[in-house]
Order: sequence, then C-alpha cells, then structure tokens
Amino acid sequence: MKKMTKIMWAVVAVFSGVIFAGGSVLACSSLGPEKHMGVVKFVDPDKGTMSLIDAESQKAIAFVGEGDVLKKVNVNDTIVVTFENHKTGLLAKAVVVHRAAQGAS
Repeated sequence: MKKMTKIMWAVVAVFSGVIFAGGSVLACSSLGPEKHMGVVKFVDPDKGTMSLIDAESQKAIAFVGEGDVLKKVNVNDTIVVTFENHKTGLLAKAVVVHRAAQGAS
C-alpha cells in the first residue's frame, strides 16, 4: 500500500507540473507580436536597461527603454512589455505591471 501511495503522489506531481507549465508556455505567444511577459530580474531606470525571465521560454531577455518607460518597474514584478526590434537590441515601448513585487509601493 505504501508503494502505491508513493507512485500516486509521483503521478500527481508530474501532472501538476505539466498543468502549471502549460499556462506559462502560452503566456507570450497568446499576447501577440512584439510582446513578452515575465518576471523582472534586473532594472536600472537611470540607464534605461531591464531584463526579465520570459514566461514562455524561461530565458532572460534584455531590453532598453527610453524616457520614463522603466520608472514604474521593480525587480520581481510580473510585467508585459511591448517592444520593437532596434539596431541596439529590443526597445521597450510600453510596460504594464500585472503584479507588483512584495512590499513595493
């Protein structure tokens, strides 16, 4: 009986991982072209640079932003960034914060 319980928990864990991963796989593709969704890992609004962990690929993506576009972004925020390809990299045109970092105001 103990062996069967361990196997059942393993199956539940695997299926839970597939279900939760499936939602994030669709996150960026379903947003449309030139948009990424993810969690901010680095931001320097003064220099106009930011990186996030993309929800779909789970890879870091770097952006540059002009003006105040990165001023409201904090590390650990979940954001959607609208960007365009630029000769210097990905240029963040707009950022929407969907979930602010814990303790951020």
